[in-house]
Amino acid sequence: MALENIAAERQHKLSVIQTEYDSLSNYSEKLEFVFNLLKTSQSYYLEWKGNNFLNRDYLNELQNQLSSTVKNDDDFVDFIDSNLTSKIESGHVFVRPRNFNIADAIAVTEREREIFEPFKNNNVEVSFLEDSVVIKVKSFANQRIAKDGYIFESLESYLKQNEVENVILDIRGNGGGSDEYFKNFSCFTDQTLPFKSECHDLFLDRNYSEIWEPIPASPDAKRYQKFLLVDNNVFSAAETLAKFCKQSGYATVVGEATLGEGGYGRTPFNIQLTSGEYHGEREHEIRQNGQIGENIGINFPTEAPINEKGEIQYEGFYNTIPDIECPKDQALDVVLSEIQNKRANDKLIQQNAIEQISENQFSELSGVNISKPFDQRSNAEVEIAHQIREKNTIIHRQQESGKVLTKSNSFSNSGFVMIFLVSMFSGMFIGIFISIKYILTLIVNLNN
Repeated sequence: MALENIAAERQHKLSVIQTEYDSLSNYSEKLEFVFNLLKTSQSYYLEWKGNNFLNRDYLNELQNQLSSTVKNDDDFVDFIDSNLTSKIESGHVFVRPRNFNIADAIAVTEREREIFEPFKNNNVEVSFLEDSVVIKVKSFANQRIAKDGYIFESLESYLKQNEVENVILDIRGNGGGSDEYFKNFSCFTDQTLPFKSECHDLFLDRNYSEIWEPIPASPDAKRYQKFLLVDNNVFSAAETLAKFCKQSGYATVVGEATLGEGGYGRTPFNIQLTSGEYHGEREHEIRQNGQIGENIGINFPTEAPINEKGEIQYEGFYNTIPDIECPKDQALDVVLSEIQNKRANDKLIQQNAIEQISENQFSELSGVNISKPFDQRSNAEVEIAHQIREKNTIIHRQQESGKVLTKSNSFSNSGFVMIFLVSMFSGMFIGIFISIKYILTLIVNLNN
């Protein structure tokens, strides 16, 4: 089924659910309705976690408590929160004002003052280590996409003007936001890679898959060795990035197993529970931009991950196991060690290549088979091999620094031939001289 049809069906289903809830006349009916919504949404998840408390006995228990506890809408919201949503312990299941903005709420709570530097603000910080760049991103919130854009523009200019080989993206502690944020990573993406997302819609009762491209490539981007640092707080859209990196090979994932719930499905449903201002137990916690919260809704996922057989399965599909597992506080050191090891290995491979080229050139110039043992080679032959090796090493070093030797200041093959011939003739001359001297000495001795 086409994805646009799925989206239309989802929207219709959401509308039907909201209409059914609005038609209920008392808190007991509303409680049972919300309970069944969460049961459909979360039963597989809770079974995987080993704590599926959403059963008939628990609903009966709540119904018995309801009349003595809930007197108004605020009480009902608090009752749902304390007995249902908070017990599920999922970052996508909660009660809040329907227009609640987490990023704004945090800003108001912390009274933070936004800073703007070329490579740093309150959400992103870029640091440089030799031939590597480290980019720390705390959140992928929608509100941060434009605010953080200027940092990635500065980074793009830096990458064009400097020799950078490794990009390390640090999303440890990132609780998600929007996958639209990923477009900021185009500046170090030279190839657009596809990502396949598969899931089961729990409310439409069908599987569907989607292939999309999370990070668009930039025509000016170079190819870098990329790493993604993760931990057990990586969630939602941040989890989507982790899944994409591991599935596509976009980056090597390093750190701890993620928290999960990303990389499959769409935005969770949100059903409005009450209208008007909220003055319940969490009034100060869920204020919006310092204002009293209103129109409280309940948020819950509508999809579950599936395995290769199309069966619902959370184990191995809910979160991401890194390519390289290590404690989160050691992740950066592990990556830097990987980079250093690769650099040393590359240098060894290059040196071996130089040695091989040197031996081949030696064979061509001297006419001696490269399999001839070193201890059987003449001094002249050893000198030729040494100078060829030295020449190749110099050329390699200068190529690395962008200063390739020109023909005028490099040894030519004819030069090495000349060295060889001079050395040979020099040896012959010395031999003849010694022989003549020896014969003359014999003649003198005989005459005496």
